[in-house]
Amino acid sequence: MAEVALPLVTLDAWHAAGIHLLDLRERSEQSYEFASNLVVNIPWSEQKLRSHGASRPRPFLANVETRYVEYPSRTTRFALLCSPTIANDQVDWFTNAALHPTKQPWQVEFYILDCTGTFATAQALAIVATPHTPRPYPHARLWTPNSLMLQLLPILGHVAASTSPSSSVVMDFGCGSGRDIMFLAEEMRAQGVTSWRFYGVDHNKAGMANTIAFAGRRGVHAAYSFVQMDLRKLDAVRGILRKHQNDIKCVFGCRFLHRDLLAVARDELPVGGVFAWSHFAMPADGRPWTWPHPSKSRDILGRDELVTLFADEFEVLVNVFESDSDHGRPLNQFIAVRRAKRHQTSDKAITWTRMRTISLNKAASSSSSSSLHGDSTPLGRARALENGVDEDTKCAEGSGVRVFGAYLAFRLWRRYTTMATTSSTPAATAMRTIEVTPTASDFMLAGGRDVLVIVCWMCNGSCVVGDVAGFGWGVAAAVAARVVVTTFVRGLVGAAVPVVVGGEAVVV
Repeated sequence: MAEVALPLVTLDAWHAAGIHLLDLRERSEQSYEFASNLVVNIPWSEQKLRSHGASRPRPFLANVETRYVEYPSRTTRFALLCSPTIANDQVDWFTNAALHPTKQPWQVEFYILDCTGTFATAQALAIVATPHTPRPYPHARLWTPNSLMLQLLPILGHVAASTSPSSSVVMDFGCGSGRDIMFLAEEMRAQGVTSWRFYGVDHNKAGMANTIAFAGRRGVHAAYSFVQMDLRKLDAVRGILRKHQNDIKCVFGCRFLHRDLLAVARDELPVGGVFAWSHFAMPADGRPWTWPHPSKSRDILGRDELVTLFADEFEVLVNVFESDSDHGRPLNQFIAVRRAKRHQTSDKAITWTRMRTISLNKAASSSSSSSLHGDSTPLGRARALENGVDEDTKCAEGSGVRVFGAYLAFRLWRRYTTMATTSSTPAATAMRTIEVTPTASDFMLAGGRDVLVIVCWMCNGSCVVGDVAGFGWGVAAAVAARVVVTTFVRGLVGAAVPVVVGGEAVVV
């Protein structure tokens, strides 16, 4: 056994460090539990034991649950809580590079021994759980989901908030260990969304037992189901999507590529359905792929492949490229929402702008800014043209609030955006116009096509962003507006003015 070089510290030192603590105590050793969202218990006997080198036998535990997927990433700092009798073995397994030759080392900072002094310190720190105390959501976790989930979660949160409670469905194609789908299920429950169903879809027969057990440990077993399916069998995929046609809100997948499957998901998702995917993509600037895995070019996305595939029927909300933490391979993180009324959009946009005598003047030079001129338009007026009916204006302060003016975001060109608003001061009747330089957020807001209209007015000292009226945008416009419009409103009304979007206070 390698000599243990990891520092031995007290629980006080761990608490001051503010990092995660992996509790390796067996259930029989747990005379107390922690009430801290930084402490995760995975008993030593339930880890995934790997080869300890040629000179020693491979450990084997019959009928032991594999929980390796619940361990932290190789870049996450954490500490160990060890049993005094086997602390050296436990520390050695996490710190001895020879035991994991193909992996980067874990970032273990120090270890703590489970003893009476540790328990006394936990009591003094008020982090000892009382009996029968329910665990809050989300449960403590060491692992991290694919970063795409962090971008997808607020979008699904908005979808849930903007639709009536129902048995909505989210599907993870190629769910593997189930970390991403569990993350969404748990985080949505933490937001009070309890009626949604989360499906892990994978061909692996072991996936059912493993992911259902995982869901049980995460407290979302009632919301989770596993579907064993070969995702290359497209008729079966169409069948499950059509079965849930009225309920499905999102289909996503990570590090799994079957191009025909992507096309089926695109064609079968209903209006308002969210498609999200994360997969390896070719490097920028035409550089070659130099990593050993994936090894075949057909298993790597083209740089603009997803954007092109979803260009006609979807509004792209996220299309970014990141490097994976293991090897620095480029990943395309992509989210799009299916929109409605695709073929009527341009004509309605042109008609509306002409009726309101609003013009968007693109500079003759290659400048990336433009100017917007026009008068104020109530929300009902804008929506009447789109829907054929007038709708009541909605506001967090009540339905009777007067609309002082319109906040307009135009994107008649993919690279040009202008914002404008009005003030609640009676004397200030003219619209104030600012020019902005397009960014990735601009593209998310306006989506790259036609017209997006957002009503904005001043109410009781706050700037209130009301309902979104889009020409053929639907949920996509609402989602995009909720994600990024507050940044632009801040620039218009000033940092001292509270901003309210969709009836909720937003801190920018």
